[in-house]
Amino acid sequence: MSKTIERVLEDYSRHARSAITPFVSDLVSRARNEGVDASYEILEPQPSVVEGIAEYARAHNIDLIVLGNRGLKGFHKLLTGSVSSGVVNHAHCCVLVVR
Repeated sequence: MSKTIERVLEDYSRHARSAITPFVSDLVSRARNEGVDASYEILEPQPSVVEGIAEYARAHNIDLIVLGNRGLKGFHKLLTGSVSSGVVNHAHCCVLVVR
């Protein structure tokens, strides 16, 4: 059973990468056209998304982390936590949260 779960997760990860890459590449190109030194990297899944993002930013001397916010409130936010809140609290650099 665990092999099936691993295979499903790998397929999901591969599909997610192929779906998001053109979108993010376009955004980075637009930013560069406006004179912003922008780049992106899709990280491998981590046990803690917050720590993965914060550690990557530290290791690569990132100046600014830009994150989206799904806008969860109340009980849903309590149950699922908030990646953006976690990164704001753990990152060594500035974090811009976009709604």
